[in-house]
Amino acid sequence: MKCWLWVVGWIGVRVVSLAQEVHIPLNDGWSFCQVGKEEWRSAEVPGVVQTDLLRHQLIPDFMLGSNIDSVQWIENEDWIYRRNLFVADTLLRHQHLDLVFKGLDTFADVYLNDSLIGKADNMFRTWEWDVRRALRKGDNELKVIFRSPITEGAKLREAYGIQLPHDSDPSGVSPYIRKAAYQFGWDFCPRLVTSGIWKGWS
Repeated sequence: MKCWLWVVGWIGVRVVSLAQEVHIPLNDGWSFCQVGKEEWRSAEVPGVVQTDLLRHQLIPDFMLGSNIDSVQWIENEDWIYRRNLFVADTLLRHQHLDLVFKGLDTFADVYLNDSLIGKADNMFRTWEWDVRRALRKGDNELKVIFRSPITEGAKLREAYGIQLPHDSDPSGVSPYIRKAAYQFGWDFCPRLVTSGIWKGWS
C-alpha cells in the first residue's frame, strides 16, 4: 500500500492511502532564533521572522511612525525555525513519505535529524522531498534555516554579471530573487524583506 506524508507550509501532515486522505496538523510547537545567537523563542507558523520578533517585543511595531527604519537589519541575518516531529511505528510502515512545504520565504535549507533533505530558493512554489529514509521512530527534529535574502540576492546578481533595474530597492537585489517585489518597498508600502514559513494549505 502506498502512502504519502505531506508536511505543508502552515504546517501539517497529509497521509494519502488509496482513496483516503488524512491531515495531521503540525503548525504548533515551532521555535526560532537568529543564527549564532542560540536564544530560542516560540514561533507562529505560518508567519515570518518580523512578526515573531514583534510578538516577543524584540522590535518596535514596524507599522507605526518611522519604526520601519529600525527593523531593516533583520533582512541581513540568517534565521532558524525548528520543531520536533513524533513519528509512530505505524507511519514508518508506509513505503513513500514526502515532506511538503507550500511556501518557504525564500532561501531555505531544510534538515531532518541533521540531514539536509532539500533547499528552497523561490517563495511562490511548493517544495517537496522524500523523507522516508531520514525519518525515525519516535522524536525527529525538523529544522529550516533561512539565509538572508539580501546576501543570497547579491550572490545571484554577481553571477548574472550586470545590474538590472531595481526601482526603489537600494540593495539592488530584488530582480534576481523569486520573492514578492513589494517587500523591497513600493509606493503603497514600506520596505519589509521577510523570511519564514509563510503559506498555509489551500
